[in-house]
Amino acid sequence: MEPNWNVEDSMTAAEMITIVTIVGILLLSVVFLAQFWIVSSENRKMEENAKKGWRKTGSKNMVSNCFDEKRRVSLQKAEMLRRRVMLRNVDREIDKISAYSFTESSSGSVQEFDTINATQYTLQQIKHLDEKAADCTNELVVLARSADIHHKKELVQALQILLDAITFYLAPEHRDMNKVTIFCNSLVKYDGLTRLQHLQKEADKEIRLLATAIIEKAVPAIWH
Repeated sequence: MEPNWNVEDSMTAAEMITIVTIVGILLLSVVFLAQFWIVSSENRKMEENAKKGWRKTGSKNMVSNCFDEKRRVSLQKAEMLRRRVMLRNVDREIDKISAYSFTESSSGSVQEFDTINATQYTLQQIKHLDEKAADCTNELVVLARSADIHHKKELVQALQILLDAITFYLAPEHRDMNKVTIFCNSLVKYDGLTRLQHLQKEADKEIRLLATAIIEKAVPAIWH
């Protein structure tokens, strides 16, 4: 017996195939759109994160550039002072030779500096300077606000401690280049060289001598 197919059954099968095909296409479209939406969302997130990262990096770079510029200016000042110190040392040696050959009257300023830079310390002073923090933060803070200080005693005391510290660290019998480096870095950090230059123009002789002596000790050490 042959199977009995009719036209209606054939049309129904064709319709089912068409429906299944359409449904498949719709499902594929939905899947494609979903994947496209996910990829777009991830791209947007990556762009936003990149922008945030750029802003943070830009801010950090600005801060770093400001710090580098300030340090560069301080080092330029230190180089200028170093050259002045070298010239002053040459002049001083000439004065010493002249004084030795002709007269001792011209060596007064040299003797003042020799006295103020003396490296003779008591045991108590040695212990104090050896235990003291090499960055001398407290004294450099006083120096940084020296323009607002009306009491000479506080400023002179801070300058004397700074001079004692750098002289002690450079003295052959107590030499400590690690502490010298810490001291010089702290001096640059607090813009101490600029303040010391200003103090060299002070009317008070003691303050001028102390400021000059610190510069002559510290500047060569910065470029050591």
